[in-house]
Amino acid sequence: MKTTPPVHRSVEVEASPDEVWELLVDDDQRAAWFGGETTLDVEPDGAGEFTDPDGTRRSAVVEDVEPGRRLSWTWWTDDDPDGDRSRVDVDLTPTPAGTRISVTETPLVSTARASTMASVAGPLLDLEFRILCRAHAPALTCRR
Repeated sequence: MKTTPPVHRSVEVEASPDEVWELLVDDDQRAAWFGGETTLDVEPDGAGEFTDPDGTRRSAVVEDVEPGRRLSWTWWTDDDPDGDRSRVDVDLTPTPAGTRISVTETPLVSTARASTMASVAGPLLDLEFRILCRAHAPALTCRR
């Protein structure tokens, strides 16, 4: 099965990796930047649910956790659990000014189905970064 290339976005914020980590692992903080309700058991094989701002529900399973450094999960929409899976990797890297947040979403679907997904994934990741930064403004300044 041929898949589309991953979508990658990154942003630098003026906050420590520990501060950013809390925004990823706390359900209420994550919901503030994601734009909808979220729950996530942040441990390998932990389950979760995300509700997109448009009401779309996604189920998730945590793949990898390195506290303060990396969080990865696989997620899919509840109405098509086999057709639109993707893996999301969030990496936090300390920088002199704070933390670089890098998000890579890798579609795990066929090229025909992923073409629709890829056209939405990039703008959604950009929106998530902007919301994350604004949620804690003026304390955080985002740089591309």
